[in-house]
Amino acid sequence: MPKGDWLFPYLALQPKKKSFANNFVDQIRLYARGNAFLQDRQLNSFDGRSLFGSALVWNAETDMRHTDYWVMSPNEDSHHFSHDFHDYTIIWMPDQIVSKVDGKFFGAISNSSVLSRFNEQCNLVLGLSAGGGMNFDDDVLMKEQKAAKYSNSFPNAAKLFKEILQKMTWEKPTLVIDHVRVYAIDKDGN
Repeated sequence: MPKGDWLFPYLALQPKKKSFANNFVDQIRLYARGNAFLQDRQLNSFDGRSLFGSALVWNAETDMRHTDYWVMSPNEDSHHFSHDFHDYTIIWMPDQIVSKVDGKFFGAISNSSVLSRFNEQCNLVLGLSAGGGMNFDDDVLMKEQKAAKYSNSFPNAAKLFKEILQKMTWEKPTLVIDHVRVYAIDKDGN
């Protein structure tokens, strides 16, 4: 995983019929943000020491808002996930989406209306982005940590963020992938 403020890796499954260029794409995601220190408003770790598994679903028919159904697991030794290689696993079954890291279960999503959004062929998406209102939501993160830098609601947020990026030095601004394996499983998850 990358390490650097406002970096966001993409390890995702998304319906094949949707283009990644479309900003409103449902996704099943695994990620650890690049920040060394970042908290939500309840003081939970939202930085690279916590791994997230989620299903991101857009309500394109009405207001173009998204809902992120997520589970979170802090790293047991409190190290940033960028310090070592890890095996990230998404098990996508008809009745649940299971997330694992290094073979250990850390969460599942079983909401049937969410799962129905992924009842088709999906592509694997791997990548790295910086910033973004969806990945660093103003309504979720502590105001003191985000507003001091920029807010997604600022009229010139993109321009301000670009200026901030030019001054930043990222410790590890890359998503290094050792291998990718894709398997088909049976109805019992084997």
